[in-house]
Amino acid sequence: MISQLSLKKRVVCALSVFLLIGQPLFAAKKYDLSGVVVDTDKTPVKKATVSLMIDGKKKEEKTNRKGVFKFKRIPADEYTINVSHEEQGTAELLVTITDDKDVGEIPLSTKAPVVVASDVKTKPKETVSKVAKAPKAPSATGGASSDFILNELNFEIKKLTAEFKHLSREMDDLKALSKMWINPLTIYSKEIILKNGSTVFGKIVYQDDKSLKLET
Repeated sequence: MISQLSLKKRVVCALSVFLLIGQPLFAAKKYDLSGVVVDTDKTPVKKATVSLMIDGKKKEEKTNRKGVFKFKRIPADEYTINVSHEEQGTAELLVTITDDKDVGEIPLSTKAPVVVASDVKTKPKETVSKVAKAPKAPSATGGASSDFILNELNFEIKKLTAEFKHLSREMDDLKALSKMWINPLTIYSKEIILKNGSTVFGKIVYQDDKSLKLET
C-alpha cells in the first residue's frame, strides 16, 4: 500500500516537472522586427512613431537618433507597420514575420497616398433624355385679374363718395344747429297781439320781462 502511494507521488511529480520545463519548448516562437525610418533625402528621422497591432493590441516604438526602431518577441504573422512624424509625414508597410526581420529603410512622405486607377470605380454615365419643354401659354387669368382690380377700385370710390355726401349732410345739419344756438328765437315766426288790440307778425329777436323786440 505504501509503495503504491509513493509510486503515484512520483508520477505526479514527474508530470509537474515535465509541464513546467516542457511548456517553453512547445510555445510559439517569437521574432524581432527592426528597420530605419528616413525622409525623402534618405536622412534618418528620429522620434518618429512606429506602431503595430500585435494580438489585437497596439504597440508603439520611437526611432532613435539614427532613425532605428525595433520590436522584440513578435509572433509569426502578417503586420502593417504604420510610421508617422509631425514634420516629415507618414508611411505604411506590409510585412510577413517568419523569422527575425530587418525591413531596411522606410521613407516618409507628406503627400497623400496615391489612389491606384484600378481601385477607382467609375460610375456608368446616366443617359438623360431631353424632353422639349412646351412654350408657356399666356396667362388666361391676366385679363380677369385686372378687371377684378378695376371693379374693386370703382367700388371703393363709390363707397367713399357716399360717405362724403353723408358727411356733407351732417355738416349742414351742424351749421343749422349752430345758428339756432346763437339766437334760438330767430327760428320762430310769431303773431303778437298788442294791448291796443292790433296784431303784429314777426320773429322774436329779443325778449325779457319788460320788453320784446320783433323782426318784421
